[in-house]
Amino acid sequence: MDLKQRLDDALRRIVADDLGLDVPADELDEVLALVAPRDPSHGDLTCNAAMRLAKTAKRKPREIAEAICDRLSNDPEVMAGLAEIDVAGPGFINFRFAEGTLGALLEQVHTAGQEYGPDPAEAPRRVLIEFVSANPTGPLVVVGGRQAAVGDVIANVLAAVGHTVEREYYVNDSGTQMLLFGRSVLARYREACGQQASVPDDGYHGEYLIDVARAIRDEHGDRFLAMPEEEAVAALATMAAEMNIADIRRDLEAFGVTFDRWYSQKALEDGGAPQRLVERLKADGLAYDEDGAVWIRASRHGDDKDRVVVKSNGDFTYRTTDLAYHEDKFARGNDVLIDLWGPDHHGHVITMNAALEALGHPVESFRILIVQHCTLYAGGEKQTMSKRAGQVVLLRDLVADVGVDAARWFFVMRRTESHLDFDLELAKQQSPENPVYYVQYAHARIASIFAKARERCPWLGAGDFRDGRFSPPDVDLSPLTDRDQALINPLGAYPETVAAAAREYEPHRLTNYLYDLATGFHSWYTYGDRHPECRVITDDEPLTRARLYLVAAIQIVIANGLRLLGVTAPDTM
Repeated sequence: MDLKQRLDDALRRIVADDLGLDVPADELDEVLALVAPRDPSHGDLTCNAAMRLAKTAKRKPREIAEAICDRLSNDPEVMAGLAEIDVAGPGFINFRFAEGTLGALLEQVHTAGQEYGPDPAEAPRRVLIEFVSANPTGPLVVVGGRQAAVGDVIANVLAAVGHTVEREYYVNDSGTQMLLFGRSVLARYREACGQQASVPDDGYHGEYLIDVARAIRDEHGDRFLAMPEEEAVAALATMAAEMNIADIRRDLEAFGVTFDRWYSQKALEDGGAPQRLVERLKADGLAYDEDGAVWIRASRHGDDKDRVVVKSNGDFTYRTTDLAYHEDKFARGNDVLIDLWGPDHHGHVITMNAALEALGHPVESFRILIVQHCTLYAGGEKQTMSKRAGQVVLLRDLVADVGVDAARWFFVMRRTESHLDFDLELAKQQSPENPVYYVQYAHARIASIFAKARERCPWLGAGDFRDGRFSPPDVDLSPLTDRDQALINPLGAYPETVAAAAREYEPHRLTNYLYDLATGFHSWYTYGDRHPECRVITDDEPLTRARLYLVAAIQIVIANGLRLLGVTAPDTM
């Protein structure tokens, strides 16, 4: 565990035990933020927690700061890496690292390389994350693309902290939407066969169905015209859905997203899972009959009312199938289920939580993340999307326009529950305003530094480089200035950033971290361009070696973070 993490843990204990404050975890992350001070003479890290907690604690900020300092000073584990803790101004707490601490951090980054990151979870779990799961009634649109990127990165960071993670796509190939879809395909098929037909008003009007119907006609001729209509509808719906799923799978794979399992709703229903669930609910006293329907006692577990699981006509409700599906997920040995849903399913969250708790699953074993829609802007104009109306922006078209890297970054750079405005023009810019370009450019810029060093520094040998990076077995870091050392501090925050992104299911923490790290590097490097004594490559061999070692560590962390995001780390741009 790095020093910054030990400080964070100690501060949390002090807030809870010594100050007796109950601060929500998400607020505490911000309150206890440890950052590098603007003026390096103030120390290596600073924290304004005392001022943030003063109102809640009903004490003066400086008094709180001094109490925190006193407690930390008596913690041997914390002080092992610190030379000094002091209180400044109205209540800032400044930390100065002990000699060698920063050097040890750089060595840790270099030694671990691609493995540099968070410590393994104390209790690894089997996690099943289900995401995208778009209906197979059409191609994958941009909304599904955001879910794909968010879900994939969450899976990556969960795996990075040691959990066993499986990705699953739930194929909604049953129900009313498939009936409407089949009727829409039949209409397009009849047109393809030269007959007059029209898509139902509540059907799917997208032009993509014209191509699907023609493909079916080309392979099978007009044989579906001779079938009874409902038989033809069912057959065409199944055939067209399989074609769409194949397209969706290809689009996702091109986007860097693969699934361990594609799970069919129709197969679940045909196997009798919903019926078995209802029988279990009744046997356990969790359901009852009323007004000809069957109701689950959801109100006993946090829902605002009981919910129907079997309608009076004998049909299952959509929540019944959902519950049966999630019971199957648990039955497969998973400890934690994570679902990514669109905002139109928000009202279903409480019911699912209540029903699964009623079935005996602890609340912490199931998490629904609402992924808000995104709006594309092209040339300042909003792009509309509707699979049924045919006004769609496909994920594959977006990727062709801005690239996989920009699309994945932009999709995850905001909180999942926040609406995303996707600026197509910005995503294509090669400028500091484009965050993914800015971070990738930092990686490429460091690669160019190594190339120049090989040309200009005759004292460098093959043994000084590993995997293209400057990484000799031993480097004297004493020549580094305070300004240089200020770049090292953020590297220690990387493991906890990944751990927090996994713990809170918030991939945007990683994009924010990488952008801040790149900003610090670019500022440092640009300053060196104007001040020769601050450049990486100088006539001073020990100083040059130390700075090459420093920027190599930055490049390692940037590459590791980009890999978790599914974004490339280029050496040239």
